[in-house]
Amino acid sequence: MDTNPYAPPNQLDPAANPAIPYKLYSPQQVALATFLGAPIAGTWFLFQNYRQSGRAGAGVQALVLGLLATVALLTLSSFLPENFPNIALPLVQVFAMLYIAKALQGKEVEAHVAQGGQLGSWWAVVGIGLLCLIVIVGVFVAAAMIFSANQPDAGAMLS
Repeated sequence: MDTNPYAPPNQLDPAANPAIPYKLYSPQQVALATFLGAPIAGTWFLFQNYRQSGRAGAGVQALVLGLLATVALLTLSSFLPENFPNIALPLVQVFAMLYIAKALQGKEVEAHVAQGGQLGSWWAVVGIGLLCLIVIVGVFVAAAMIFSANQPDAGAMLS
């Protein structure tokens, strides 16, 4: 017998469990990305899953819808009253994205993992989520600077 009896089971017979060459992101990872960086961050990982499974068109559609949802939520948040609970909108978007990810890709991700496939890195989820947050904050800061530069000086108007 020329195989190592102490080797992990998947190493005993490589033909019995071929390595799946790609990773998918779980609905929980999609939800975390959404929490950190709005729906656009979560849909980035839906896009990645679609692309890995050969459905890039559906992935692009997910990204576009994620961008539209992010713009809609940011617009809505500017019209909410001051006493509106700060945590309400993020919770709604996270649970909505978790539900959507489970409905669209949950079974596919579960099957992928059951066949020996791996999940994508949680660090990538955190990194992309924070990157999206930085971009969103940057857009807001730039917009505030542009709009404040176009406003007439209140002191000059009084004199």
